[in-house]
Formats: sequence, structure tokens, C-alpha cells
Amino acid sequence: MSLQWFRFYADALNDPKVQRLSGPTFKNWVNCLCLAAKGGGILPAMPDIAFALRLNEPDAMNAITELQAAGLLDQTGAGLMPHNWAARQYRSDSSAARTRKYRERKRHGDVTVTPPEQNRYRTEQTQSRIAPTVENILDWQAFCLWAICGLRHNRDAVLEAIEERAPGFLEREAERWKAELDRGRRCDFYADFVPALVVHGLPLPTAQTKPAMQAALSDPRQSRMQTYLGRCTENPSLCNPWPDFQTWRTAAWAA
Repeated sequence: MSLQWFRFYADALNDPKVQRLSGPTFKNWVNCLCLAAKGGGILPAMPDIAFALRLNEPDAMNAITELQAAGLLDQTGAGLMPHNWAARQYRSDSSAARTRKYRERKRHGDVTVTPPEQNRYRTEQTQSRIAPTVENILDWQAFCLWAICGLRHNRDAVLEAIEERAPGFLEREAERWKAELDRGRRCDFYADFVPALVVHGLPLPTAQTKPAMQAALSDPRQSRMQTYLGRCTENPSLCNPWPDFQTWRTAAWAA
């Protein structure tokens, strides 16, 4: 019988929300992640949480409240869920099965086969894309504009936000840039990173997604965002200090 597991990202080491936790609260958070993994992303009833945390129910409720206040647990319609669980705990095919198929096809001389790691990247990239709705597309485009401009003002906060919304993207881009530099090619931020970030989350262009993409491109909020960017450039005090994404998007869409 295979052991159940979930993804735990090394960037927790640099996440202020996590690093501000006390030792016991950090332990409770990790145990809640384990519980969520067993429950399809949803925490069980409070008595079961208390048992798993080895606490009485009042103390368990206090622990859950503390994790919610820290932004590490969210109350959803289905129940308590670790923050950003669906994005970070995406389903992918078995690496063992991928590797076995790759080796079998390679033995039979199929030189056009895609290596397993590249297959994994394509699977993860597809699963990272947003649902093809006008609101989702506009939101992602606004996030990219906010992030690209915000890197000049508050790099650490923006990089944290990118990692939260697009787990693994920064690591993959760093690896790609290193490979390009090893080949002697210089990478340009606006020619390489910016388009990669924009494309990373947008729906794949298909007949099904085309109507939403076209509607998003013609939405008045597109021009409002550009207008607001111009204002921020002309008058830096409008965005100093650099606001969080929700604040920036609200102002940009109302411009």
C-alpha cells in the first residue's frame, strides 16, 4: 500500500506568515496540512482535529483561529481548507509510470518521445492556467501588470505573491534563464520574464476560450489599467508605498 503524501514547498522558509508562527503553532499548521491531505483538502470536524493535534477541543479551536488569523487556513463552503491548497496540491500523473513508459519507448527506438520531466512541466503548466472567464483573465492580466511594476518598488512582497499565485514558476524561470546564459545568450527581463508570466496563467487559445479572451481584451478595464499605470509613472506618490494587489487592482479598474 502506497503512503499518502502532499507537496510541501521549500519557500516556507521565506514565507513571513509561516516564519512568524510560534513553535507549537507551526506544528499545528503542519498537522493540519496532513489532515487536509487525508481529507481531500478539507479539515475534518473539530473533535477529529483536536484528536490529531493532541489538544482538547477548546485549545484546538484556539489553534485553528490562530491559523486563520495568520492567513494559513481559509473557511470555505466545503469547510476549513489550507490557504491556496488547490493551486499548490494539484494532481499530476505518476512519475514512476511516466519514467517507465519513457524508457520502454526509448528501447523501441522512439527518439521523438518527450522526456518525463518535460511532460511533468507541461502538465503543471496546463494545470496552473486559470478558468477561461472574462473576470479571471482580467484579474490575471491586472496581477501581471501589478507584479511587473511592483518588482521595482517592493521586490520581496511581489515575488512572494507570484510564488503564491503561480507555485514553481519562479524556480522554472530561474532554471531556464541559467540554461540560456550557459548557452551564451543574454536574457532580457521585458522580452523574456514578462511574457512568460503573462502566458503562464492565461487559458490556452482554443475555440472554446476565444470568446472570453476577446471579451476580456475589449473590456474597458484594459484601457483603465493602462491609464492608471501612466498616472503612477507620472506621479510615483500614487503608488508609494507600493500597494497590495487587491488595492492596486481596485484603483486601476476605477481609473
